[in-house]
Amino acid sequence: MKYLLLPIAIHVALCVSSIQSLDMDSAKESPCFKIEKTVPLDMEYWANIKTSYYPLMSRLELYGVAVDLLQKDPAEISESELYYDSCIVWKHTNESYYSEGFGGQTREYVAVPKDDKFEVYTMHSVDGKGYSGTAYTTYTDNQTFLFSAACGDDGQMTWSVGTTTPTLPHGTVEKIHEHALSLGFKKEFFTELRYDGCD
Repeated sequence: MKYLLLPIAIHVALCVSSIQSLDMDSAKESPCFKIEKTVPLDMEYWANIKTSYYPLMSRLELYGVAVDLLQKDPAEISESELYYDSCIVWKHTNESYYSEGFGGQTREYVAVPKDDKFEVYTMHSVDGKGYSGTAYTTYTDNQTFLFSAACGDDGQMTWSVGTTTPTLPHGTVEKIHEHALSLGFKKEFFTELRYDGCD
């Protein structure tokens, strides 16, 4: 009987070892660099958007948000869990700004503008631990998306896009990717979240 169970045990061990966890080092793309040009946000418009989706970003940005949201070691988070089950969105009320995902997990942040149009702002968690840095708004149509490049307190550069809808037209995605490339970000680090299976 024990010899019959051996192939099953080997199969289970192989399946478990093949589950990819988040590798933060492999997601690091570039040390922080100077952002030359920023653009203003229409704050009256964006203040009325209570939920922003998060469909496009650099891999390190996505990993960092997931680790901070779950408060777990990256090795404890699987790639499949991140891409298929996270459903990460950003929300704000008059009192708070927070990320939400993974079935209702939330993490509250403080965003402090360095100007009155959120061209440059710092962001950190309310408890002062984890995900934090300085963000630069560099591209927006002030209707459906805003692009931010960020210099994290870990000294690494990332980027992300907040949107008013879960998906963007293909042409808009292409323009956003072109913008990311123009800033010096590399295509092999581009990633995305899909909201097909989210509530």
